[in-house]
Amino acid sequence: ALASPDARYDSFAPMMANCDLVIVEGDTKTSATKIEVWRAECATDPLAMRDASIVAVVTDDHLTIDRPVWSRSDVVGLATKIARSDF
Repeated sequence: ALASPDARYDSFAPMMANCDLVIVEGDTKTSATKIEVWRAECATDPLAMRDASIVAVVTDDHLTIDRPVWSRSDVVGLATKIARSDF
């Protein structure tokens, strides 16, 4: 049987046991909550357009999407939103 995409994190679990938040970059296969950072100049649609597990998009570009869009340039506001969110 194939291991779940999140099984690769099992060995790290003891090191993260006391953490309130763990941020992993680039793992689109995990079942964990995802926040996408997107820029229009990359010339691709945001993954959030086709991935319902992405709960918010961080960008300063115009984007119409059915979930929150948070500003890349407001670092304090972004950190506050992430810290206060109950995903």
